[in-house]
Amino acid sequence: MATGGRKTQLQVVHEISRTITFDTVGASAGVVVGILPAGAVAHITRVLTSTAFNGTVSVALSVGTSATGTQLINATDVRTAAARVDTVVPIASAGPYAADTPIYASVAFGGTAGTAGVSTVVVEYTAAIG
Repeated sequence: MATGGRKTQLQVVHEISRTITFDTVGASAGVVVGILPAGAVAHITRVLTSTAFNGTVSVALSVGTSATGTQLINATDVRTAAARVDTVVPIASAGPYAADTPIYASVAFGGTAGTAGVSTVVVEYTAAIG
C-alpha cells in the first residue's frame, strides 16, 4: 500500500524574552519583548521575578500584542519575593498569527514607583510549518 509524500521538518519550541527592571525606560507604556513570526502559535508566557518590585501599593506586569495589552498575561503581581508565574496563552490569543506580531510587556505601579525589581518575561512559541 502506497503512502503519500511527507513534509518533514523539526518542530521545536522557540522563545523570545526580555528582562524588565524597575527602571526600564518605557516599561509603563510598554516595551517590546520580541516578535513572533507570521504563522507562529504561542504556548506559554512565563514571568520569572528574581527581585521583588517595591512599589508602595501594587506592581502589575502585563504582556500582550499591543503596547499595554493584556492578551497573554493580565496584571500579574510582581511585588512579591522571587516568584515564577507560568500562564498558558489563552486560545483566542494563541494564533497562528497572520503577520509578524510584536509582543509587549508593561508594568503598572500603584502608588509610588519602586526603586528595585527585576522580572524576565519569556514567551514560548512554535513557528509555522511549511
